[in-house]
Amino acid sequence: MDTELRAAGEEDLLFLVEALHKTFLFLSKCAEGPYYEGFSALSVDAMGTYALEYLDTRKAKTLILQRNGEAIGCIMGKIAPSQIGAADIGLVGWIGLCYVDEAHRGGEQCTLMYRAMEEWFASKSISTIELSYMAANESARSARSAWERLGFEPLRVIATKSIGKGEA
Repeated sequence: MDTELRAAGEEDLLFLVEALHKTFLFLSKCAEGPYYEGFSALSVDAMGTYALEYLDTRKAKTLILQRNGEAIGCIMGKIAPSQIGAADIGLVGWIGLCYVDEAHRGGEQCTLMYRAMEEWFASKSISTIELSYMAANESARSARSAWERLGFEPLRVIATKSIGKGEA
């Protein structure tokens, strides 16, 4: 199979929005609570605005993974302040989405996309990369394992507890 990794452009916006939509729908089914319910309520316009931010080549890069000419995955990265503001480490590379269509999962597609993104961050003098994933995601264990194989270590865990609506 012919696999190619290329820079995304505005012509890829529909694929990026579909990838975000599928991801958010999946996450909204992973668990209950306001963090997950909000994912299913995101509008197409909101997802399009989010994706366009990652197409701004002044501070971001989005890559499309194609197989036989068909887009099957993407990774979205941007240069941004650290999510841990108190750390005062300045700008970092932020991975906003790493997605592969379900039919094409199970190989090294994410690793291929991540390595290319890491090279881009390094070319921009970025020395730290951050990302996040939802712990309740059924595949979070495999996602966590994959990210750990790539050298990521959990730094901060945000835990939540639902005490019911309207309770004091």
